[in-house]
Amino acid sequence: HAFPKDVREIIHPFLNSTYCVSNDHSSASRLVPPIYRPTMTYKKWITNWTSHLISKASGPKAEIFIVCRGVVKDDVTTALHTLPYLLLHILRNGTEEDRTAIKTEILAVLGDPLLTTGSSPLKFGTSISLQGAQTIFHMLNLLTNWIDFHLSTRNTSTATSTPRARGRSQRSSDEVTFENVEKLLSEIPQQIMAQASYRCKSYARALMHYETHLRDKGKTSQGFLKEEISLYQEYYSGTEEVDGLHGIATLRNSSSPQDWIIEHEIA
Repeated sequence: HAFPKDVREIIHPFLNSTYCVSNDHSSASRLVPPIYRPTMTYKKWITNWTSHLISKASGPKAEIFIVCRGVVKDDVTTALHTLPYLLLHILRNGTEEDRTAIKTEILAVLGDPLLTTGSSPLKFGTSISLQGAQTIFHMLNLLTNWIDFHLSTRNTSTATSTPRARGRSQRSSDEVTFENVEKLLSEIPQQIMAQASYRCKSYARALMHYETHLRDKGKTSQGFLKEEISLYQEYYSGTEEVDGLHGIATLRNSSSPQDWIIEHEIA
């Protein structure tokens, strides 16, 4: 009776329900990452991956995810809602093998041949490739936001704590999670993210990841290869920023016909 009336109407029938969820995790735990296959449906992939991660949940809060296993195996919406919290939980409490499996899954989705081959954006509704990549982008965004939030709260708490308290403090579970999340994000190649983003018509994201890739390689505008400039121009063309394209054009010593076509189409 502590619940609101509309909630009571939903859960009351379960007081006398004989419905039971099996405690057997064997089918989900036996799945070998990467679970993603370009030939499967999006629903099958996302529900299987979420169920597999639930089978790996451990620690004091694992029960929260375990009670969801009967729903996520059939409901995409619940699986998507649960997944970011589940990823953080595994990165906090899971084994090194579990964390490696998450990276393997992400790379399998972003490495889909439809995303890594070809130079034109995909059409919406292209099998699992587009939906899978967009889901991964969303999860990585949430993990990045968590990193930013943790940094801001850590800086605030450090500024207000005394030197003696800072000296006595031990690494919290959030610190361990921070290191694991940061490690995961750093191990996803920026060039792969850029290509997948472009194929998904996420042009600003593609440009961001490609510029990060160039910076990580220590590239300066004077050291760009001709192929890198052409790819840079291709990613920039999606944003339809004419000034940016003209700026990239000044980096070239010579232009291919395709380079001129892109520039004139935007102009």
